Amino acid sequence: MVEALSADEAAPAAAQPVDLEECEALILSPEERQALVDKALEHKAKGNAEFKNQNYADALASYLEAVAICPEDEVGDRAVFHANIAACHIHTKEYAKAVASCTEALKCKPDYQKALLRRAAANEKIGSWSSLTDSLADYKAIAAADPKNREAAALVQSLPKRIEVQQEKEKAEMMGKLKDLGNSFLGNFGLSLDSFQMKQDGSGGYSLNMKK
Repeated sequence: MVEALSADEAAPAAAQPVDLEECEALILSPEERQALVDKALEHKAKGNAEFKNQNYADALASYLEAVAICPEDEVGDRAVFHANIAACHIHTKEYAKAVASCTEALKCKPDYQKALLRRAAANEKIGSWSSLTDSLADYKAIAAADPKNREAAALVQSLPKRIEVQQEKEKAEMMGKLKDLGNSFLGNFGLSLDSFQMKQDGSGGYSLNMKK
């Protein structure tokens, strides 16, 4: 007589996440691994030459090739490749892509100051409330790690005012959009938000009343 399987026994084993570094270590011989690193560094050197000649699209292509073939656990080299990709995006004014590439570099090497500087600069160029806030956080980290960095120290002082101004600007834009949406809805009834007024009550709260 066959015994019934328990629920745990009957259930298929959960798929385990694949560790790319472990897979590479098992598949690649030391010689093959070094060959990939050397090839990645060749692409980097080619990218550097293109970057120096201001051929940013070609430089970007070379750096992307370097990232694609470099082993995952070569975090130092991969951090440099990602930071170089970010530099290309900054020069082509693709600042959001530059931020993303710097973040990848910092995942490889969290204390990589060059990537932190480029991310801070790219977020500053984006100029939104959230981006300026992120830029300030990075500049604070840079200033803490390198007190002699005058640019970072100056921006730590100046950015809070810019953040405040941008925050108020974005709030005003959002309120304008909400007002337009409200007027669009009320227009179906021959009304607009101008037909109402806010009135403070005795408890310190507010009520919305139609104007007479």
